Amino acid sequence: MAMNFAAARKRVGRLLAPKRPQDLSRSALTADPLRDNVIDESIAMSPRFQRALKAKPEVAYENADGELTKFEWDTFGEAVLDTARAMYGMDEPEVRSREQVKPSHRLNREVTASILGSEAFREQRPYTRNRQLEAMVGAQAISDSLEESAKTTLAEHVARSEEMGEAEEGMAEAGDAMERLKQQAAAENAADGTVSDATRREIKQAMKQAQASEQKLGELVQAQNASSLVIDSHAAAQAAAGAASDAVDEAAALGMLPGMGAGPGQDLPPEQALALMEKWGANSDLRELLRMVGRMIRDMRFKREARTKNVPVEPVSITTGRSIERMLPHEMARAYIDVTKPMWIDDYSGRKLLEYQMQGKTPAGKGPLVFCIDGSGSMGAEAAGVKRFVWASSLVLAGLTIAQREKRDFACVEFGSAGQLKSWVFPGREQADPDMVLEMCTHFFAGGTSTVTGMRESLRIIKDVPAFKTADVVLVSDGQDSFGSEDKAIRDELTELNVRVHGVSIATPGNVYCEAMCDYVVDVVDLAHSNEATDKLAQNIT
Repeated sequence: MAMNFAAARKRVGRLLAPKRPQDLSRSALTADPLRDNVIDESIAMSPRFQRALKAKPEVAYENADGELTKFEWDTFGEAVLDTARAMYGMDEPEVRSREQVKPSHRLNREVTASILGSEAFREQRPYTRNRQLEAMVGAQAISDSLEESAKTTLAEHVARSEEMGEAEEGMAEAGDAMERLKQQAAAENAADGTVSDATRREIKQAMKQAQASEQKLGELVQAQNASSLVIDSHAAAQAAAGAASDAVDEAAALGMLPGMGAGPGQDLPPEQALALMEKWGANSDLRELLRMVGRMIRDMRFKREARTKNVPVEPVSITTGRSIERMLPHEMARAYIDVTKPMWIDDYSGRKLLEYQMQGKTPAGKGPLVFCIDGSGSMGAEAAGVKRFVWASSLVLAGLTIAQREKRDFACVEFGSAGQLKSWVFPGREQADPDMVLEMCTHFFAGGTSTVTGMRESLRIIKDVPAFKTADVVLVSDGQDSFGSEDKAIRDELTELNVRVHGVSIATPGNVYCEAMCDYVVDVVDLAHSNEATDKLAQNIT
């Protein structure tokens, strides 16, 4: 009796059709070609991120029979990739329904959905939208957190997902075999008028494999539905989103810093940016500095841009750039229209968006700055839970960032004991060297205190370096020094040169030295917590 091959194929088709791997998604997110292509290009340029995507956390899980088996989370990289895409995308990311995602990837789907629904993710979206560095750094932090959760909270679900993957492969292999056997049987029937016994046996074997794989997958899906997948995924996602939030804060601050751009309208390549981020992240003091400096930069920059003499800033013309705050309304509309969005992205990257040019009738001056910072041993003590020198470095870094954006020459002088002096100079119209910025932020004498040494060098720079002849001096110190005759002489000479000296005390109420040397004094702790103190410093630096 000839085998009814068509009927057999239909039977296998009914088994496979609803769950064929190619009919279901590996990604938890709905597609966004522009977003996905940008992230793919960034990955192609970043071996560091490629390694994160290739990671396969190993878990050991004890099954119902008490057997301990090791599994690899094969789909891990796809979960990390989804988070990078979700963070970067211009539009709000949309999660696919469970039925649209392969069973073996539904763990990823639950984790991704919980991350996207977290408060931490929502708070960080303004800083990751259309920002490759922040999105990739956040995704790497999520990767590290999920690797830890894979060994504990998610171990059972990782094991089940891997078993589902094997069942899906079995179904896919059966489907491929049936396609091959269909052609083979057709050829035999055309040549001999019948199908060979060997082909019939292979067909029956393929059907059995499909049935066994479907049954196994069905059992695993039922077990997954009855498990604590949603609860455990939520717990792991909360931890991952929190880790990403901290990382994005640091990356956002680092992205504002001098040296993080390769020229007008350009950013560092992803690999170089991630390498620099890695350097900063390896030092706990620098990580704390980044978290602090971000707010200072934003507040001080706003006050610097808005400062005029007695008149408000107002639009006077149209120019090009990429300031979201100044963008013309029709440019914002272009960003949300599918047809024009690619052109908008290109114009944003090239600083070609139309925006209002803002100015007042009497704009404030923006002269050079010399920061004179205390590197004495007492600056290593903590104030409000943070090392005093980290407080000082965050302020210096904020000042350098503002100076670079305003094309102002900037110098930093660090002093310790009488023989300890180091300085860095950053010309306002040159791109800052990121390694030099890093050195400035990490250098710390931890010696004695000779403030006069630092002030003497600050005066020398103003007198001998033409670019700094109209500079302001910002003295940053805890004031653990006496004010003597040479200090007074320097103060008098600075006054004669019409140089203003702004004092920032480091958690030292009643800072006698700073009060004697400076025109006024604010405390650095107030700069981090009080808009009034930030306003005073930002508005007084001419």
